[in-house]
Amino acid sequence: MKVHGVTIGIPVYNERRHIEQAVRSAAPQCETLLVSDNASTDGSAEICERLCREYQNLRLVRQASNLGALDNFKFLLDQASTPRFMWLGAHDFIPEGYVETLAQALDASPDAALAFGMTRNVSNEGTEIGWYRFDYHARIAGPSPLARLDGMICCLRNCSLLHGLFRTDLLRKSWEHGNFLGFDRVLLARAAMQGRLIYVPATHLCRRIVRDDDTWQKRMVRVSGVDTGGKPVRHMMQFRLESLMRDATVHAGWRGYWLRLKVRVVLIGKYGPYGATAPARVLAAVVHPFTRAARAVNRQFRRLGRSPEGD
Repeated sequence: MKVHGVTIGIPVYNERRHIEQAVRSAAPQCETLLVSDNASTDGSAEICERLCREYQNLRLVRQASNLGALDNFKFLLDQASTPRFMWLGAHDFIPEGYVETLAQALDASPDAALAFGMTRNVSNEGTEIGWYRFDYHARIAGPSPLARLDGMICCLRNCSLLHGLFRTDLLRKSWEHGNFLGFDRVLLARAAMQGRLIYVPATHLCRRIVRDDDTWQKRMVRVSGVDTGGKPVRHMMQFRLESLMRDATVHAGWRGYWLRLKVRVVLIGKYGPYGATAPARVLAAVVHPFTRAARAVNRQFRRLGRSPEGD
């Protein structure tokens, strides 16, 4: 069913193998489908041009040069003119009724910024790998922006809720540009400050695992569109998330102090040491050795397409 007032944006770069399935799953469900081809060299754009003749609501933009993944996502958001918006990965797809189910949940919660479903992870060939069920969803759906922020920083591991349905205006308010790894986590944390994040287990995103073995360097090139000389920005996400919590707790007294300390411990535990000050180095020396094993376990679960707290 086509849902009016919804734009779906698909950023594309060399996705010839999967782009047709992504487009066919999305076009019948939205008012407008925007595809931004990021100067693909494998024929992806030609496939989309053919599909434009089949779907009247499909609009293709061919970028003259590679903008980088992040700027391509932003380009699609900038083009949206509907009150609700979602991104869909060019190698992912959505089942029938996905948009309608999320739109109903969003309409039923005027204070919500995002509605999202479960995640069904599949292989390149479409074989099911596992499910992610967001067992911490209650922490990010409550009335307190501070509690939602705390939940996002401390619990978020699978960022596929980025492909849920947003209120366009609140998503734009959440955007703070910066080419660094983990930008999606910062964007989602900022969105949690704008409104509730509503979990809808009645539907799901089909997320294809295609680049699980990428190095940090390859990921950074994909995000920024340029070769950074093997020096990816690895810690900017941690600084941004800590800054969000610091700003949110500036008047929270001892509770704010505890939350800021907790967030730093969590960020070190999840992503490794960061910060050059003496207290930061001491805290990292204490926390990091005890979290390396847990991080290794989480990596193994992610390779299997699930998370320890999700299944």
